[in-house]
Amino acid sequence: MRSARQARQLSGGGVAVDCQSSCQPAGGLSSVSAGRRAQDRNRWRKTGIPEDIVFKTKPQIAFEQIHEAYEAGLPRGVVLMDAGYGANTELRTDIAALGLSYVAGIMPNSTVWIPGTAPLHAKTWSGRGRPPKLIRRDRHHQPVSVKKLALSMPARAWRTIPWRKARRAAHFAFGRLRVRVAHRDYNLTKSRPERMAVDRVAEE
Repeated sequence: MRSARQARQLSGGGVAVDCQSSCQPAGGLSSVSAGRRAQDRNRWRKTGIPEDIVFKTKPQIAFEQIHEAYEAGLPRGVVLMDAGYGANTELRTDIAALGLSYVAGIMPNSTVWIPGTAPLHAKTWSGRGRPPKLIRRDRHHQPVSVKKLALSMPARAWRTIPWRKARRAAHFAFGRLRVRVAHRDYNLTKSRPERMAVDRVAEE
């Protein structure tokens, strides 16, 4: 078994949408020009880029398309995202707000609150100024990276599952825990709900 954990995933609260189009650039026209107005307006007109196009990140474009599919009433499924999209906390939050399920790859340095823990409540109001509302953490109360959490899981927490039926089927060990995403939650007034964190390790 390799010591380095790979393919971190969070499963939460879907729609599987093809965000590529055969008639537009990946991400749609919103991704054209990387956030800058084209200097040559003639090129804009020749390529059919609307004058009012503004820059949007790939996660913003992805959610816009998922939302359009949701509003159109397309059959619901599960939103699948690699880490390029899944590492975006705002995107995952917006998808969950629609009541959709998702499975998203995240980065090993993503931080979470381990099972049984959560951010500290807002500080007690001193009676002066505005009452504190933001949840917090301190030097002794901190979230951990999903990599550190995975490495701390005991052997009994892992289950080996064949990945596919073939002459040489791959085998992976899976472990799962319910955690709370910690990304910048000190800017929030309440902690995020628990999600299922799944770690996958290839076995030799």
